[in-house]
Order: sequence, then structure tokens, then C-alpha cells
Amino acid sequence: MKTYHLCILALILLILPSSGCYKSAGVKEVTPDDIKSLAPGEALIFGRVKMMDNGREKENYLSFTDQLDMMLVRVEDEQALSVRRVRADGTFLWRVPRGTYLLTRLRWWESRGWFPLRPRIAFQAGTGAGAYYLGTLRIDAEIERSALSVKLKQFSVEVADEYGRDAQLLTKQLPDFQGHVEKALMVHDSRLPAVTESEVKQSAVIDILRSLGFGLMTIH
Repeated sequence: MKTYHLCILALILLILPSSGCYKSAGVKEVTPDDIKSLAPGEALIFGRVKMMDNGREKENYLSFTDQLDMMLVRVEDEQALSVRRVRADGTFLWRVPRGTYLLTRLRWWESRGWFPLRPRIAFQAGTGAGAYYLGTLRIDAEIERSALSVKLKQFSVEVADEYGRDAQLLTKQLPDFQGHVEKALMVHDSRLPAVTESEVKQSAVIDILRSLGFGLMTIH
């Protein structure tokens, strides 16, 4: 019974950040109709998260008891954020306003509880393509569990280019997509702030982003 109640509480808490007082960054799940309605100021992004749990790769990232979500903050807006769940296989395909993003938090949920990871990741959906491949974000996590709790002890981050395998994420779901696809791999850098929620200030990250090859975009 305790496990059931924990699951219900986790699902309720998962919804709350998406419905708070923050401005939405406009990150949305993709449907086939998006090809017809994709605005000039929008692009598609796709990729994968791979989480190693005490040396074993996760097999399911979206079930009643196990879920992984990502919080994205659009730097041009400073406090415009979106929280999106990845699919069961760890992949994602989203429609976003073009711009520069920080992945400020990953959050792992299971029946014992949840914990956040702050991976210090940046990426950009620029102006030169209709879709951007972000790569595979690999998280190696050391996790401590008891009967009713779960705790993250430490983790490391890598970004891999697996475009040869994951190009089909776009073509299978959106077979009519005819736009240009660019690789825009996520960048991990220890200088990026491990901020909480949407505490992103342009002044604190703009020099770091420029050194990583990013330039902030004009919002229309």
C-alpha cells in the first residue's frame, strides 16, 4: 500500500512544475501534423538519454513506477522553461522555439522516490535547419537504495554521436519531413551553472556559451 501511495504522489509532483507560474519555453511533443504547422521560428530537436544505474543500463524510462524527465530553460528568455518526459526507450523528439537552451535538470522517479541530476548541458536549435540532432546524453549514476528511499551518490556525463542509429527517430515518426537536418550535439561543460529550476541569467552564462561556440538569438 505504501508503494502505491508513493507512486501516486510521484505522479502528482511530476505534473506540478509544468503548471506553475513560470513562462513556458514552448517545448512540445511532436505529431505528424507539426510538419504542416511548423513556424519559421520553430525547429525539431531529437536525441536520446542513456542512464547507467550502478553499471546497468536502464531498460524503461517511462512506466507507472519509473520515469525520467528533463527541464529545459531557453536562455534568450532567461526564465522560460519546459519539463518534458522522455519516451520509454529514452528517446525524445520535440518541437521547440529556435534558441539556446540549458538542460538544467534531469529527474529520475521510481517507486522508492526520486532524485534530481544537474548535468550542465547546453545546446542550440539555430536558424540553418528544420531539425537538429542533439546526440545521446549518457549518465553514469551511482545510486543508493533502501526499502523506501533512493539517493543519488554521484554521477558523470558524456555526450555521444549516434546519428547513424537515431536518424530513424525523425524519419519513422515524420516520414513526410523534407527539411534539412543538422547535428547540433549537446555540450557538457563544468563551467555551466548547476542552477535549480529556472534560475538562469543571461549575464551569468553568456560568456561561457560564447566560448562554447553559441551565440544568443534574437527573439521576435
